[in-house]
Amino acid sequence: MKTILITGASRGLGRALVKELNERNYQVIASARNSHDLNDLQAFQKISLDISNDDSVLKAVETIKEVDLIINNAAVTISGPIEAIDINAAKEVFNVNFFGALRIFQAFTPIMRAKGQGLMVNISSGTAQQSPPLQGIYAASKAAFDRLCEAYRIEVQPFGISVMQIHSTGIATQMRKEQTIFTNEYYAEITERVKQMEQHMAGVPPEILAKVIANNIERRPLATFVRAQDLMAEIKAIYT
Repeated sequence: MKTILITGASRGLGRALVKELNERNYQVIASARNSHDLNDLQAFQKISLDISNDDSVLKAVETIKEVDLIINNAAVTISGPIEAIDINAAKEVFNVNFFGALRIFQAFTPIMRAKGQGLMVNISSGTAQQSPPLQGIYAASKAAFDRLCEAYRIEVQPFGISVMQIHSTGIATQMRKEQTIFTNEYYAEITERVKQMEQHMAGVPPEILAKVIANNIERRPLATFVRAQDLMAEIKAIYT
């Protein structure tokens, strides 16, 4: 039975992935900044893991010791025109979305290398290729994440470690609804227009997306890059 670590498991896609992979008989290690948020989840192990914090990641490595698969799912977002974005808020987005993944790679690669195998699944976004207005910081963090994954894939291949990038579709979760919004009077019109547009974007239920992601993880040979269009095509083929 394979052991899989999922980051950002307290809500949304991460929570759905825990449930889906647990049903598929993986030994799921669910992680979140606050482990109490995982109390109602069924999992092999539940741990506190803040990927934006060096010490928290190192403590997780000491706690877990052995893992076959990791899903880098934890992410944060903010919204606003580039001119109005708070620099510290932008740094926090990169600290989670980019440097958080870097911490996971550096901390867990030795474990997988010692086993001679492993799989890193990285949840990216279609915005990494083309950013919509007001999502420039999030999109930039995911674009940087993509380039990091591409280099990492080549570097760890000799160790038997596979790397998969998944460009997620729009998901019906709370993350975007609860994001901090920055703006000023010069951007009031576009801010309101985007807000109205997002209210009419239903998004894919996380439970459905989790099933399709799990299918891709179990598919052999593994795809190294799964586009948002490919995910949507699979979702439509299965559920419509």
